[in-house]
Amino acid sequence: MKRLAMYVGCGIIFGLFLLPADVATATELVWTPINPFFGGFAYNADWLLASATAQNKYTDRQQATNRVGELIQDFQANVQRQVLGRLADRIVSTAFGEEGLQQGHYNLGDFTVDVGADVSGINVVLIETLTGAKTTLQVPYY
Repeated sequence: MKRLAMYVGCGIIFGLFLLPADVATATELVWTPINPFFGGFAYNADWLLASATAQNKYTDRQQATNRVGELIQDFQANVQRQVLGRLADRIVSTAFGEEGLQQGHYNLGDFTVDVGADVSGINVVLIETLTGAKTTLQVPYY
C-alpha cells in the first residue's frame, strides 16, 4: 500500500510537470538594430554620437602638437608686430623731431629691417627672408 501511494504521488507530480509544457506558448524573437547605419531608427544617430564622444578618452598627439606649433607661430607674429610697431613709432617721432633713431640692421624672424637716415629723410627697407620680397619706405623730414 505504501508503494502504491508512492507511485500515485510520483505520477501526480510528474503530471504537474507536464501540464504547463502543453499549455505554454511562445512567439518569435524580433531584433531591430539601434545604429541607423545598420537599419536602425534614424533619430538614434545624434544620441549615439554624443554617447561615443562623451566616452572618448583618446587625445590626438598630432592635434596637440599642431596647437603648440600654432601658439609658437602666434607668439612669433605677435613679437614681430610689436617690434615693427615700435619701429614705426620711432620713425614717426624721428620724422617729427622728438627723438633720435638708431640706424641699423634688425632680424625679426621672417623679416629683415634696414633703417637708415640721410638728408632727405628716413629710409626703411623691409625684406621678407622667405620670399625675398623687398619693400622700401621713405619718410621725409618735416
